[in-house]
Amino acid sequence: MQRLVDLSAGHRKIILYTVPGREPFYAAFGFRRMTTAMAIFKDPAKAHAGGYLYDIELKSRPIAARQRDANAHAPDRAAAGAFGLSAAPP
Repeated sequence: MQRLVDLSAGHRKIILYTVPGREPFYAAFGFRRMTTAMAIFKDPAKAHAGGYLYDIELKSRPIAARQRDANAHAPDRAAAGAFGLSAAPP
């Protein structure tokens, strides 16, 4: 992994997609959790059950409801410290 990071020197960012639970391994190489990643899965329920999605939102909702949900993820940001990750936006 370090060799890949070294080969990417000079790039503005390296984006890594991993499986849930492997974050501490990649954090050791300098990777940090992103706060704005988005995905579309063929089977969102399966992705949610596997830990790849925070929630399943099947249709658009009012902005106020989305903001309430975003605030509900504040504990996730605090938990980032458990991995030695920064919860502050870039």
